[in-house]
Amino acid sequence: MSDLPQPLTPADCDLRGYDFMPFYGVRYFRSSSYMQAAARNPRAGLAAMKLWWEAWSQVPCGSLPDDDIELGMLADFGTDQRAWAKAKEIALRGFVKCSDGRLYHKELCEIALDKYDLRLKSDEKREIDRERLKEWRAKQKKAGKQTDIETNTETPNETHIETVPETQDETNTETRFVAGKRVESRDNIPSLRSGPEAEARTIGDAENSLDARTQLFTDGTQRIRHMTGLPERNVRALIGRWLKLGGDDAACVLDVIRQASDLRPAEPQAWCEAAVRHRASGAKPKSRQQLAAETWANVPDIEGV
Repeated sequence: MSDLPQPLTPADCDLRGYDFMPFYGVRYFRSSSYMQAAARNPRAGLAAMKLWWEAWSQVPCGSLPDDDIELGMLADFGTDQRAWAKAKEIALRGFVKCSDGRLYHKELCEIALDKYDLRLKSDEKREIDRERLKEWRAKQKKAGKQTDIETNTETPNETHIETVPETQDETNTETRFVAGKRVESRDNIPSLRSGPEAEARTIGDAENSLDARTQLFTDGTQRIRHMTGLPERNVRALIGRWLKLGGDDAACVLDVIRQASDLRPAEPQAWCEAAVRHRASGAKPKSRQQLAAETWANVPDIEGV
């Protein structure tokens, strides 16, 4: 083992979870592996491609175990060791044995290293964002803008019973503006200075607004990207514009995006923007059937037609 080269990928190189593997057609179809397989044993060529995929799914990525039984099973030869022995030379072209006793494919490992570096950077960014959100929540709680867990369970029942029905619409509107940061202090709203119950309700609604925003920029962003194919930065800019149109009501915008994901409109961006405007004005977005009915209703009647 001392004369063998070092492994071509680190021991923790793990790309499992990806349902794809880069395939460079020009490089492959002009390689000696493909030409040898096409001329001598086409089944070995298929086995080679299958082994590349299996190597991509192994840890370390780009490697295979140096065992004929396992290799034959991974290459879809099953227990037919005689057929595997005939295809082995072509199927394993490009693989070299390294000091850890495994077989590594040089070109596949180069690709794996690039993709693994991207995964590490993505994980690092996600961890940084998670820590930043955790610090922000801690600051909000320290400043008294977030309630404790035990208070959070009591708040909905208390406010539902103790709120006066006549002022329900007024309180909901004002609380929404507080959660949307339209005012700098709760002292500016007389109906919210009625005691601990009103303060607990405001804090609870602010937490709900924060949860809605968090879900909006995760679930909502994924749905819009899936429908439009736009980059994440552009999608976030669209969502920010829709939030302004809807009075910073994150739950409203998220609901509109979910409806668009179900209806699949021809122009999802314009549809979502119009729907958010309808919601902000108090009107419900019109369905396709309603729009079609209105269009036909506006067509004048022509005699004889």
